[in-house]
Amino acid sequence: MILINLKFRFAICPPQEIGAEKSLEQGGYHEAAPRQIRTAISAKSKMLKIKIISVGRIKQKGWQAAESEYSQRIMRYAKLEHVFVKDAFLESIRNAKKVMALEADSILRKIKKNEFTVALDRQGEQMSSQEFAGFLSFKTLHGVSKITFVVGGPLGLAKEFLKKVDLILSLSQMTLPHELSKVILLEQIYRAFSILKNEKYHK
Repeated sequence: MILINLKFRFAICPPQEIGAEKSLEQGGYHEAAPRQIRTAISAKSKMLKIKIISVGRIKQKGWQAAESEYSQRIMRYAKLEHVFVKDAFLESIRNAKKVMALEADSILRKIKKNEFTVALDRQGEQMSSQEFAGFLSFKTLHGVSKITFVVGGPLGLAKEFLKKVDLILSLSQMTLPHELSKVILLEQIYRAFSILKNEKYHK
């Protein structure tokens, strides 16, 4: 897998509408796709599989409810799979690196070679909701059938693991509880599909 660390925007419409990938790197961006493009995206998205690998499970009831709600909404557009990795026991802060290394090994065993892998990390690339929708459509229209998102535990993800993923995505420069990060990710995935389907959820 190759680490992507480029500052560019993904277009919601396919490359033939904006001058191929070169236009994307130059900041090409369209807020709304023509009907025929949205139809193509809709047909493709039915084949898209989304896997979310999380370190530990959400424990707070309110966030559990949100996780369940957005998961159900997403499954109207794509196949969604939740995979959980047990969080390593942290005896002391001195063992933080060891804990993250153990968790990273467990995560890697859950990732297959054909999966486009996106790790959540505060230092990653940031996108607007529309850019994220464009990212999903761009990958789908270019033959990616499965996208795997990785949400770390309380300590985050090991630096060595981050070097092995395809894209590092930041939800915010602020520090968020890892359980809340998963809920926000799910909401943004659902919002992305609503944008691509031209539905009223996104305003």
